[in-house]
Amino acid sequence: MSATTTISDWIKAPVTLDGPDEFAIGDVHGCREQLDSLIQTMAGEAPAGSCLTFLGDLIDRGWDSLGCLRLAARPAGDLGFGECHVLFGNHETMMLWAMGTQDDEQQQAFRLWTDNGGWAALESFGMGEEDYDEFGPLTLTEPIRASLGEAATLLDRLETHRRTGNLLFVRAGLHPKIPLGRWFAGDPLRPVINENAHFAWIRFPFLGFEAEFDDGLIIVHGHTPEDIVQAWKERRDAVLHRLDGWRLGLDGGSYRTGTVAGAQFRNGGYRVFTASGPI
Repeated sequence: MSATTTISDWIKAPVTLDGPDEFAIGDVHGCREQLDSLIQTMAGEAPAGSCLTFLGDLIDRGWDSLGCLRLAARPAGDLGFGECHVLFGNHETMMLWAMGTQDDEQQQAFRLWTDNGGWAALESFGMGEEDYDEFGPLTLTEPIRASLGEAATLLDRLETHRRTGNLLFVRAGLHPKIPLGRWFAGDPLRPVINENAHFAWIRFPFLGFEAEFDDGLIIVHGHTPEDIVQAWKERRDAVLHRLDGWRLGLDGGSYRTGTVAGAQFRNGGYRVFTASGPI
């Protein structure tokens, strides 16, 4: 069964852009058929020069992490856009930490990744559990990059965030009390001690923040499935992926729902794209 994509009506919102339309895609988690359908549908709706931003978590849990990375690594023009940007997801940070560590840290990094869906990615790279002993891999970098081929360059150009007009694209969110410059400073691959102090992991206080952000920013993010957020807020009949205060969440819970969500933005509004298919 292949994936199909639906598009909402345009929704009025205080979006201001500096250029052509902007598109964003939330958590994918190896759901390649959904990602392919979403990109093709978006490209068919995109004015010339539009930009596409992937919000991270292309990998893990789903069956085709390799295919998702290869698709996102293709040139923007091949995908039907003027530009493409890919943000660090927390799952990409776990993989890269596991690839980059040695000695005592390696087992810790490897276990963190594989305990959070990394085995699915490794299997898509052709690397099964039988290839590793109880102490973790001797090396990950060479076989993963070899499996990715030319797409391995994607791992070297991941971004922490992207701002255009009053849209700020980020993996998980912001801390309302930390200045943006400090929030995105430092090594994105540092071990996560406090998830609410890291741009790729934060949930609170960001998800509960309802005041206006500085400069009227609209924060477009993934990381926490919107059905879970709305349940936390006791909005059980809420329409998902709608502007909530000054944030727009695009995590469709792909690994368990089969839905990958995205959005298109232009001056004065946005509309939501959802691709549903097999998991």
